[in-house]
Amino acid sequence: MRVDVDLVRRIERNAAQAEARHAELLASMVPASGAAAEWFDSSAFVALGAGRYVNRALAFGLGTAPAPECVDALERFFAPRALAASAEVSPFVSGDLLREMRRRSYGVDWFRNVYARELDDLPPRSHGVPFDIRQVSDETYDAWREVLGNDAAPGTAERAMSDESCDSRLRIPRSVHLVGTIGGEIVTTGSVRIDGDIASIGGAATLASARGRGAQRAMIVDRLHRARDGGASLATATALADGSSARNLAALGFQLLYTQVVLTKPR
Repeated sequence: MRVDVDLVRRIERNAAQAEARHAELLASMVPASGAAAEWFDSSAFVALGAGRYVNRALAFGLGTAPAPECVDALERFFAPRALAASAEVSPFVSGDLLREMRRRSYGVDWFRNVYARELDDLPPRSHGVPFDIRQVSDETYDAWREVLGNDAAPGTAERAMSDESCDSRLRIPRSVHLVGTIGGEIVTTGSVRIDGDIASIGGAATLASARGRGAQRAMIVDRLHRARDGGASLATATALADGSSARNLAALGFQLLYTQVVLTKPR
């Protein structure tokens, strides 16, 4: 697969659109969250609120605006929200942008890999465990939220934020959210969003008691088939380099395209 700036722009724009819509939905459903999204040039500035996962610019620096204007806009967005100015950048941004951010003392916060796979030759959906995958429904909704929020204890602020995120993510257009069961118990989750010919897969979580049994592999394969059936020709995903998700993606033929870095200005 040839990786160039046009492909990167399409992938980054896809993710930015989904997160911007998520922020808009969260703001309408939970006004106290302070969630907001704003577009500038090619980038979506997204603030879901303190303590939430996405508080950064996405697809940053892939447009035509001069570097100082990009960084000025970024800082104007985050300053009144009492959040550190932060941006997710790809290796395809300009040297001018990196120099401008370095001049303003932005530092590396964390890295994440972007993977992709063409959908013309997929492994079969069959797998070695008695596993069933279905779309989230009224009957499975609470269990879906439970799996995704499993690291946060019920009744805590962290769990409340996780549940609110689930409630709003469920409504992102063109997204399908899934649960997987073993022996009738819901043990894993996954999502897929199709936008034109690109499908983004994410939302992966598995109960600790069910890990190592092939649940996420089966969930990835199922989403690849759904993506192809929905008209996509390319599936994308993100993962930390040393995590189990990255290993699952590599085993299923995903190619490492590039590494994103999140640059954040100390407050």
